[in-house]
Amino acid sequence: MPRNFLILVLCFLPTAFLFGQEVELGVSNPSPTNYDTTYIQAFPQYATTRLYLSQKITNLEFFDEASGVRLTYDPNTNLNLGVGVTIKGLTLNLAFGFDFLNPDRGKGRTRYLDLQSHIYGRNSVIDFFGQFYDGLYLNNTNEQMPEWEEPFYVRPDMRLRLFGFSFLHLFNGENFSYAAPFVHNEVQRKSAGSFTLGGEFTLVYADGDSSLISPSVRETLFLPLRGLTEVAFLDLGPKGGYSHSFIFFKHMFLTLSLSVGVGLGPTRYTYADGTVENEWLINPSATARFGFGYNSPKWYLGLTFVQSTFQSAEFETMNGMTFGVGNARLNYVKRFLMGKKLAGAIEKLPL
Repeated sequence: MPRNFLILVLCFLPTAFLFGQEVELGVSNPSPTNYDTTYIQAFPQYATTRLYLSQKITNLEFFDEASGVRLTYDPNTNLNLGVGVTIKGLTLNLAFGFDFLNPDRGKGRTRYLDLQSHIYGRNSVIDFFGQFYDGLYLNNTNEQMPEWEEPFYVRPDMRLRLFGFSFLHLFNGENFSYAAPFVHNEVQRKSAGSFTLGGEFTLVYADGDSSLISPSVRETLFLPLRGLTEVAFLDLGPKGGYSHSFIFFKHMFLTLSLSVGVGLGPTRYTYADGTVENEWLINPSATARFGFGYNSPKWYLGLTFVQSTFQSAEFETMNGMTFGVGNARLNYVKRFLMGKKLAGAIEKLPL
């Protein structure tokens, strides 16, 4: 893939945003009939309202496998407090990063636009990521740069762009519900699980004005990556895994899900001295989902976590990069029976 085309795609959208707020619009509309009611209870006539805390997760990590050392760059993003509602599969969430939740701790300023969508159907799961981050800091500064005088090594020049799309088919959607722990408009009544199979497309770009590996990091580490100022790769390949919800004490749930992908695509490394390396690499990826809490027909309290990881590595040198994107949430949910007029109006919507 030509370098200019890859960079153009990844940098096309404007990124001069410093978001203290979060707006999400999503659709999750599993079939109302194709499921076993002894395993799943749905609430098509109810409005699902929620109060939640949300933390977006994005990072760039360099690893040196021989020494076990890792450099973890994170953006300075907000912990958001939000409200939302789901009606007939249509979800609207609004959240704000209040100052009392986000004290300044020397992590620098991050400009970002973070787009994440997880669509949970009866027999499918679709994930989409659009990440645009300017400004990162080294999370483990004290460990890897002990002589650094500031709390964190801050890189306002570093940029991270990530596009990802995946589709997974659920083979047991009539008994297993993703919507129950993650959308909250269903209840998983009995333990059940499902194998998943599909595919994934990922496009990643990161760069900086100078070497992404600081000269202050011990000079015997990350030798093949020293002087690296830009990396870009594209992956396309199959993905599959297994998901299971365990139900205990009638309304308590634990949902565990893991899907693993193997992608093939071109990778480009650019160094400060002008050296450019192009390779085709097989890069692994994984998406983990976790849910735990209480889910009854009237209310829900639970913690959910979704994390996707994409790796690019030179296996001959055992050095490489891992890109992570995800979201952690603590949700309190109440369900309210809609009135006949509102339910009738909602029923006419083309959702």
